[in-house]
Amino acid sequence: MQRSGPPNVAACLLVLIGLILQAPPAASQAPVNPLPQKRVINPAAARLAQRTYVPPPPTQAILTLTADSRVVKPNQDVHFTLAWNRTVVRVNYHFDWGDGTSGSDTTVPTATYRYPAPGVYPVRVTATPILPAERMMALKSSQVPSIQSNAVTIVALAPPPPPPQPQPQPQPPPPTTVALTADKTSVNLGDPVSFTATLTPPSPTAQFHFDFGDGNTLNAPSNLAAHNYALAGPHSATVTVSDASGNQQATSPPVEVTVIAPAPPPPVVQLAPLFQGPVITGQSISVQAILNPPTRNQGFEFDWGDGTPLQSVNSQGLGTHTYTTPGSMEVIVTALTDEAYQPPLQSSLHVQIDTKSWWPPSVGIVAGVGGTVIVIAFIGWLIFKPAPPTPPTTESHIVQQQFRYEASEGSALYKLNMARPSSDIGPLKLSSGMGSEEHRIKFPSRADTSN
Repeated sequence: MQRSGPPNVAACLLVLIGLILQAPPAASQAPVNPLPQKRVINPAAARLAQRTYVPPPPTQAILTLTADSRVVKPNQDVHFTLAWNRTVVRVNYHFDWGDGTSGSDTTVPTATYRYPAPGVYPVRVTATPILPAERMMALKSSQVPSIQSNAVTIVALAPPPPPPQPQPQPQPPPPTTVALTADKTSVNLGDPVSFTATLTPPSPTAQFHFDFGDGNTLNAPSNLAAHNYALAGPHSATVTVSDASGNQQATSPPVEVTVIAPAPPPPVVQLAPLFQGPVITGQSISVQAILNPPTRNQGFEFDWGDGTPLQSVNSQGLGTHTYTTPGSMEVIVTALTDEAYQPPLQSSLHVQIDTKSWWPPSVGIVAGVGGTVIVIAFIGWLIFKPAPPTPPTTESHIVQQQFRYEASEGSALYKLNMARPSSDIGPLKLSSGMGSEEHRIKFPSRADTSN
């Protein structure tokens, strides 16, 4: 009996496991879904169902138009909006504004319009699908489907009447004013200036009193005046207007007129030679230069004409020079004034330079005096010579006069040459260092010549 124990225990365990596997599931566990079964379709039943199916009717497209305001003022913008009850694409909208215009076309469901005149305007929109070009060509215009929106009535109000204008009050007459103008405000001394007085408001009986600013006045019924200023400087001209009774009404602002005096002429350089007759080489000569009228200067420059350097002297203007070569020299003197002048202030003087004579000074003096006596005696003979019986004919002739300075201390020798003399020439004025005389020279015939 003891040997058969273990096999019995094993049999009990097997039985217990079988009972556990066959026990129903607990209440807290979810049921396990079985595998889906394959649906069997009957072809005959499917064909029957297709013949008896009726599709639902399509939804009709409805276009609704709205406006942000239906009562508007003149020239007020009205905004319109379109809405569909279902989705619609590629549509053209034509807005009929109800005022007789051609309307507007757009592809967007919004628009804005402004009514310029008061009135009542029904607005409608026609929507037309946008078809391809080849299909549009195949269809007639009447075959193109279109949908109209509802009508929206817009009332445009008339503008309010303008407020009553106040009655104009009588205005006082404007004040009288006068203005003075001149044709030029800067003139030379002695030039005329024309003045014009402008009266506001005009008056045919106005009287004008012109004050030219230099002590001269003018009373005239005309608004025009002219004046010549005789005094240089600035002058303030005015005009005063009076009525027919002499009551002053207005005075103009002053007009400034500047009168310019002519510039004084430039001074002149005057030269005074401090010697007489021709000059010989080696002789010192002096020339006095002055400015007329006197002008402030820094001196004078002497150009003696013989190539020597310029000689500058002080404002006294006394220049001294000694020539070493004979000839005809032109002395040019320039004033060195404080003020620059164009052209420079200059003056010139011609000087004849001779060589020294080999005659002694005493011989020269005697010859000069003797020659002078002979010439005077000859002229006296010519003066007192009886005239021919027939009236002489007067002709013009060339008279050559030669002077030669012979010695110092003022002695001179004079020689007179007459070319082509006639029976009567003159008067002839002879001049020496001591004075001058005037004579008439007569010759008996054309063949005579006097030296």
